[in-house]
Amino acid sequence: MAITISDIKMVPDPVVSGSKVKATCKVESDEAVDYVRIYTPDYRTITAYDDGTHGDEVAGDGIYTLEETVPYDAPAGVYDITIVAADKNGNSARKVIQMKIS
Repeated sequence: MAITISDIKMVPDPVVSGSKVKATCKVESDEAVDYVRIYTPDYRTITAYDDGTHGDEVAGDGIYTLEETVPYDAPAGVYDITIVAADKNGNSARKVIQMKIS
């Protein structure tokens, strides 16, 4: 099985400038997952975790989570966010989703 990314959620949706957002996604792979990273429109790279910390609720369940504060000066609009997951063998998956900032 290839590595897959599914069940992507952001709370709140839409997100609000200057407020926290919690993003989750399900990552499945036959091999151990090496990383899950989110690339933002302002060129930041943020790591999502499945370790029971960083806002993640259950370690090792395949649900990767990040909690981050949206920049206070982020303009309202719809933006592309790229999620990349890779396993220990170098296989990767990529999903582009849209995030609305109000």
